[in-house]
Amino acid sequence: MRRAIGRDAILYDPETRAYSFNMDQSYSYDVEEFISVFLKAEKDPRIAERAKYYQEAVELYNHPYSPQLGGVWVVPIHESLSRKYGKALLVVAKYKLDQNQNQACLNYCRKVLDIESCQEKAYQICMKAYANLTDRNGILRIYTECVNNFNLIYEIEPSLETIQLFEQLIE
Repeated sequence: MRRAIGRDAILYDPETRAYSFNMDQSYSYDVEEFISVFLKAEKDPRIAERAKYYQEAVELYNHPYSPQLGGVWVVPIHESLSRKYGKALLVVAKYKLDQNQNQACLNYCRKVLDIESCQEKAYQICMKAYANLTDRNGILRIYTECVNNFNLIYEIEPSLETIQLFEQLIE
């Protein structure tokens, strides 16, 4: 590895017989950047700024994190990054809905549902976006997908909140 990325990039400690990355040199690590921007979003009380940071985080991150890596050590990293990515997508989707950017909202929701097919808030946001677009068939399609996924995966119905939202929007 030292030959591939340079002798100064990887440090070896003969006492501990351990290798480490030289953090003193200039480098770029997308996960580190993603987490940094994600944390800025978490701390910013302004809704528009928070959504901007989350959107930036989403654009930085390539989901899933290093899918070729295996082993027990990587599972918590995968799960943590996936949850953060899903949360960022959902916040941006809701913000886009509130800004009446319905197609963008639907695109973000689709990314959420591709990760977690039973993310009920994403289905609710989608139904509202389709309602804003006066797309009755879209509302029906997304609600049917929601019901089918909940039945298939958990053998339960969506929450009463989702059912009532669907009934209200489809009237």
